[in-house]
Amino acid sequence: MHSPAFTEFGAYSGRLVSMRPAPTLFNRLGIFLILLLFQGCTLTQEQIDQISLEHSHSLNRVAFSGNLRVAESPVALFNYDEVGLETPEINYRPGLALRRGPVTWSLEQIRGQAESISPFSANSGNLSLPQGSYSFGTDVTSTKLCQDLLLELAPEIKSPKIHWLTGIDFVDYRLSVQSQSDPSSSLKLSDVVHVPFTGFMLEWRLNQAWDLKGIFTKSWLSNSGGQPSEYEELGTSLEWAPSSSWRTFVSLTRKSMGFDRRAGGEPLDLQFDMEVIEWGVTFFF
Repeated sequence: MHSPAFTEFGAYSGRLVSMRPAPTLFNRLGIFLILLLFQGCTLTQEQIDQISLEHSHSLNRVAFSGNLRVAESPVALFNYDEVGLETPEINYRPGLALRRGPVTWSLEQIRGQAESISPFSANSGNLSLPQGSYSFGTDVTSTKLCQDLLLELAPEIKSPKIHWLTGIDFVDYRLSVQSQSDPSSSLKLSDVVHVPFTGFMLEWRLNQAWDLKGIFTKSWLSNSGGQPSEYEELGTSLEWAPSSSWRTFVSLTRKSMGFDRRAGGEPLDLQFDMEVIEWGVTFFF
């Protein structure tokens, strides 16, 4: 599942159909998550009692790092920190999860954006952006639907618990470079990609109320069928659950992504990381 990329460069415009996710994507996936749980099932009261709903609210600090380069070139056209795109921002993030036995289905969304103005020039083959002042902008939204399966490998091993993670990440990204003085001197890369991923989570029970978790996920379809050239996520979180009805957590995750695109006839390699520091509260129903 992949939507065509939208790539634009100055007077050269290689435009294919651009598909942007609807503003209600998170809500639609939330409804799908509930239907997935109950589809084709006649549940007994005992089974209904086994289902729990988790709803989380959190604040996150999102910061970017990365670069854009002509493919195979050792020198980047620009690095994010050189043009001011590394400036972090604070966002609110909702989350939803349904748990039934050893399986949990979760839906979460992360968004980051940054804008800046900086001197810039680029000249490589057909790609030519003359010296001047340019506005830079990036916007990335990751909407992730994940299945978490607790693996019971050895009943006598209580910690760490091992979880197998699978899912799909709807990644909507945009990168734009626009001359402040010449409207024809511009570069824009944007796309929506649906990235299947798999990985695992380790969960250590520190004591009755504290848990430490480590997460690793990766796409094994890189560079195939329009998939990103790189997709990998590493994260860790510390959770405190003083009661059975709620818990609070702090987490650090880094998502690395790469995309091979073309602009002005030149193959481009976009690589960036999203670093997310998050604090939130989860309620159980």
